[in-house]
Amino acid sequence: MRKISVLLAGLFLASCNFGDSGNSDPAPDPLPVSIPSDIMGMVHAGDFELLETMGVVWMLSDFSWDGFEPAPPTYREAMGGKSAGDRWKPADGVTPAILANLDHHWNENYKVDYLAGVASHPSTRAFAVMAYDTPWIHPEGSSDNHVSAEMLPLYREQVKTMVKKLYRDVGVWNIWNEPDNRPRFWTGTDEEFYALTKTAALAIREVETELNVEHPDENIHLTITGGAFFSGASPEFIRGMFEYDKGIIKTTLDAVAFHPYSETPQSVTKAYNDFKAIVTPYGFGDKIWVTEEGYPSGGYYPWTITEAELPEKVVKTLTLLATQGAGHIFWYHLFDSKKYADATPQEKADAEKWFGLVVNSKVDGKYVLKQGANAYALWAKYIPGYTYRPTLPKRSGLSADIQSFYFEKDDGKRTLILWNDKDASLGVTVILPGNSWLLHDPAEREFESADGTNRLAPPAGIDSGGKAVITLSKTPLILTWNAGADPLPPRISAP
Repeated sequence: MRKISVLLAGLFLASCNFGDSGNSDPAPDPLPVSIPSDIMGMVHAGDFELLETMGVVWMLSDFSWDGFEPAPPTYREAMGGKSAGDRWKPADGVTPAILANLDHHWNENYKVDYLAGVASHPSTRAFAVMAYDTPWIHPEGSSDNHVSAEMLPLYREQVKTMVKKLYRDVGVWNIWNEPDNRPRFWTGTDEEFYALTKTAALAIREVETELNVEHPDENIHLTITGGAFFSGASPEFIRGMFEYDKGIIKTTLDAVAFHPYSETPQSVTKAYNDFKAIVTPYGFGDKIWVTEEGYPSGGYYPWTITEAELPEKVVKTLTLLATQGAGHIFWYHLFDSKKYADATPQEKADAEKWFGLVVNSKVDGKYVLKQGANAYALWAKYIPGYTYRPTLPKRSGLSADIQSFYFEKDDGKRTLILWNDKDASLGVTVILPGNSWLLHDPAEREFESADGTNRLAPPAGIDSGGKAVITLSKTPLILTWNAGADPLPPRISAP
């Protein structure tokens, strides 16, 4: 997410009405949801050790045409009044003859350090956003976030070359970013964006074919995502991408990317579900990557919050999106631009600088964590790889304001997330089977130690049967335990 001009609407998750009479069949129980083990992503992150501590798998970074090919190509041989070595200019056009006579000057060191860092940390993977244009394709010599149809052959060349050079180091190739956020990220027409997406996707598939010919024993598949729509995108614009040129784009993409920014976790989830309803007819309802989501703790956006609210927003947003089927969720983003106290008034007003979970400064050699960093790390530790059981836990006498989300893992590990939607404290009784019960507070600022020696304790007053009374507020609590030989699910009730 970057600066936006679209004000979002819709604050609460829509309710559903199953059937219209007492004679209708009851709705079937919702199915379990498997949470991918690699669900966690981070946008514009740069400290690999910190990312590993926080449980991040996917690291999103821009892979720009301008960075990969910073200067225009030159003519290999004299032609049409051009001498060998002359720089190509937009006025020259891009005919097949000219394209065949151009030498490109790729930046051979592009992203080398970044990708080496990813490769040196086996738990992390690179997610490349292929954006944006480059100044030298425009007559005025400045970028305008637009690639015209005439310039697509040059765009195609850089896509093919970049992918072929870096394919072993990049896990996913994403085409463009927030084309509906105009004019910040796109100034062309809808049709021109669709044409660019088609060009890039087909170019990547062409590279994939070439690589499998060169390496027949490897069965190489290059994963492509497209769209990267902001939550203000119109349904017509989204549908247009899938329907363009007889649906060719939907046959080349593996997934579609979406940024469901909104004011609350509930309205974020509504934006996600609305988008899901649009893309499901095209076969992408279960192929959505949320490649940006977050809340600034400063500046002026409709969803700006206080830092103290971050733990609540982080856990609720991740939980609601994941249980609705979001396969991957990237937080926007890791670092604030600087210490808030050191910022100028103009910087403090710029919400883009304050989306981080960590302050971009160190004290005694350690980064200063914002409230919310530990919440993210806890969720990443106790949810990915689990299965969400929507019909559990068993509830008795509880207000509908008490929200409960229960997750199981094949190895016997269990997680229960609880919160109270009301802005008040309310006690509930929990009965946890198994053993090794632990209570985790996302509002704590510091990370839990790897061996669980700091701040980890059984719920206060829990007895030998796993029964305890817990006070819930708007900020979620996370309970974990081992099922052991007891396969029963947890129970929660009024105290």
